[in-house]
Amino acid sequence: MKVIIDRDIPYINGILEKFSCDAEYLKGTDFTASGIRDADALIIRTRTKCTEALLKGSKVKFIASATIGEDHIDMDFCKKAGITVYIAKGCNSYGVMQYVFTALSALYIKDGYGYANKTLGVIGAGNVGSKVAAAGEMIGMKVLRCDPPLADAAGKSDCREYFSLDETLREADIVSLHVPLTHDGKYPTFRLAGNGFFRKIKEGAVLINSSRGEVIDDTALLEERSRLSHVILDVWNNEPFISRDVLDASDIATPHIAGYSKQGKINGTNMVINAFGKFFNIQGLASANLYDHMEAEPETISIMPGDPSFIGKFSKENLSVFPIMELDRALRENMGRFEELRSGYRYRNETRYALQQGRKS
Repeated sequence: MKVIIDRDIPYINGILEKFSCDAEYLKGTDFTASGIRDADALIIRTRTKCTEALLKGSKVKFIASATIGEDHIDMDFCKKAGITVYIAKGCNSYGVMQYVFTALSALYIKDGYGYANKTLGVIGAGNVGSKVAAAGEMIGMKVLRCDPPLADAAGKSDCREYFSLDETLREADIVSLHVPLTHDGKYPTFRLAGNGFFRKIKEGAVLINSSRGEVIDDTALLEERSRLSHVILDVWNNEPFISRDVLDASDIATPHIAGYSKQGKINGTNMVINAFGKFFNIQGLASANLYDHMEAEPETISIMPGDPSFIGKFSKENLSVFPIMELDRALRENMGRFEELRSGYRYRNETRYALQQGRKS
């Protein structure tokens, strides 16, 4: 059985070979139609675009992506071609949650932005957004969950309140985007944040995007930038060839690494290995657990909102685990190194937040 694997997927090298798989490792952008023609399976990241042009005429029957999105895969073609697709949904959700609150911590340290008593609007309340929302509530923020597809699916059977996009933009002091990139359907997210979005957003709001760059219309962002107090961007249009104007308009800028935690990468690789094993009926892979072979205990940061000094302590602890501003400086110094900074990023440890009762943290 032949499988072609993105060489930048961590912790996977040598594992499938132990189960008589013929594994070939390529750079994510080097997958070609001729190169994958005889492959039975592909294990990829977002840099490999699984289009009809790549897949048509190949033997591929299974694609696993060690990432949470699926916009890099032509799902309609795969369905027609009988190709099973697996997405490691939720694998890095804690890492992205960590990114959001570390970025806000950086704003507090450098600008004195006191986020703990603000209203947080979470647009997209799935695997990632739900964790961001829960952490915000733990800190003491008022949280508005905005997810029209989930609201439609829940109907009256779910007691959780979902807010409309207009309500969220009008009321939220901080707007954090956690939507998939979609171009059609009832609620497309491509260019969701356009001129209309920014004209409805609360004056002085903070905008955070750690979903997909194409969710924001760069031209609209630049035109309406004065309405926002701060902009935090981890994802960009036209990666890795990002806009200097958009970079300069941001307060915190990072090279698409929000989910790049050690635990998130272990989760993503473990999930695709398990899915591969189940699809090809290889029990040893289907039940594999990478955590059995490595140390990967997340950091725990205590939260006690009643403590007047809480926000300062919490912010410093977040930044001690994840020095986000070092990446910001590196990207600004040479934006042409975007892909190098991303692929060479040393995976950080994740954080978990624990609510402390009855004593100061």
